[in-house]
Amino acid sequence: MKNECREFLQDYISQCCQNAGLYDFCTLFKHFSAFEIRCKEDIKPAIDDFFAFLVDCNASLFKSGLSNPPKLIKYSVNAMQFLFLRPISAEQQIFADIVKEIAPKKENTHILEVGAGMYPKAAIYMAETYDHIYAMDKDFMLSKESLKGMNVTSYHQFFDVNTQIEQYDLVVGRCPCKAISSIVENCVQHNKPYFIELCDCVLPRDAEGRKSVRDWQNILLPIDPSLVFTSSGMVYHLDATSDQVERMFTSKPSLKSQMMRQNKKASSGASVLQVTDFQML
Repeated sequence: MKNECREFLQDYISQCCQNAGLYDFCTLFKHFSAFEIRCKEDIKPAIDDFFAFLVDCNASLFKSGLSNPPKLIKYSVNAMQFLFLRPISAEQQIFADIVKEIAPKKENTHILEVGAGMYPKAAIYMAETYDHIYAMDKDFMLSKESLKGMNVTSYHQFFDVNTQIEQYDLVVGRCPCKAISSIVENCVQHNKPYFIELCDCVLPRDAEGRKSVRDWQNILLPIDPSLVFTSSGMVYHLDATSDQVERMFTSKPSLKSQMMRQNKKASSGASVLQVTDFQML
């Protein structure tokens, strides 16, 4: 770990101790990544260094006699490695590959992914093809500097109807939850194409406790009567027919079979790690 990084983190932790022990593990790791991570290959050794640093700091804090020292190690090494080192999922790759096929075919295409996730694997994957990939999420665990090193320009914020999108040629989102209707409304206002893989996270349940991505039709069609829903749970407004998008999905049988296996595993009750599932030490 660089000396300047160590000094910065120690100062951050010291300030936390002076503020009644208030402490944010994810913010600390983001600060750390600004110094230590510039490419995917940096991540594994960086995680090891980060936890080794926290173990030392933890020991020093408890020896210092503080009445309420912050618990520095909030997540396990395994949870961090699961988030950062697990390969891109079949679902993420299918989504990213479709985006690459439907993106405007022009020089310097600018694509914004909304709700890209704590570690935006789809955006990083697309950045291997495009030089102008932008990602937006409030909960990134890597710094702007780290993601820029992976050819992704990041915005650590929520997307809403007032987000500036004039510079983008395409706005996309894979299960962007609360941002779904905002993407549609904002893109309609600025005449921008969009492509979204829907989720039912924020939808209300019916009288029988059920909800479905089909319910988005009643919400989104009044905003954009020209949008298209696909049978695979995607919605878009761009220069492609529904059949064309469906063919893009079915033209990747190996990826689709992986996706089906993963969905079957999840539905059978197998554990699928979410952000809230990070195991405490």
